[in-house]
Amino acid sequence: MATYLSRTLATNGEYKLTISMWVKIAAVQEQDLMTAYSSGSLWASLRFGSDGTLRFQDYRSSYLLNMTTNAQYKDTNAWYHIVANYDASLATPTAKLYVNGEEPSLSSSVKYSQNPTTSWGSAYTFRIGEGSTLGGQNFNGLISDAYFIQGY
Repeated sequence: MATYLSRTLATNGEYKLTISMWVKIAAVQEQDLMTAYSSGSLWASLRFGSDGTLRFQDYRSSYLLNMTTNAQYKDTNAWYHIVANYDASLATPTAKLYVNGEEPSLSSSVKYSQNPTTSWGSAYTFRIGEGSTLGGQNFNGLISDAYFIQGY
């Protein structure tokens, strides 16, 4: 039985976000860690792909943010500390992914422009561990110490 959290975010206009969590996967599959979802053309996610890659994305009719790791995280015995953040308030916005304190190389990278409207900062359904209609499944594993911090 899957356990997950689902709430509605408040629209806040924040241009900074940090997500931090510890995860232990039980299977290598397409699975959502966190999502902000409104529709098939308005969503954001932090998820594992079916190949074990980690993806940090924001899609609003096209990708505003799309980061996919080259590394594949397939060890079902390991705990992974994942940190995803961005600061789109800067003239040259930044976005980063870290796994176990290291910044993995990326196979694809599209980063926000300055001060965008983000799916993470919109009044969308926010989910931790629950699959969305994007093809992701409920997270299959353990999540510990999950943080979603806006504005810092």
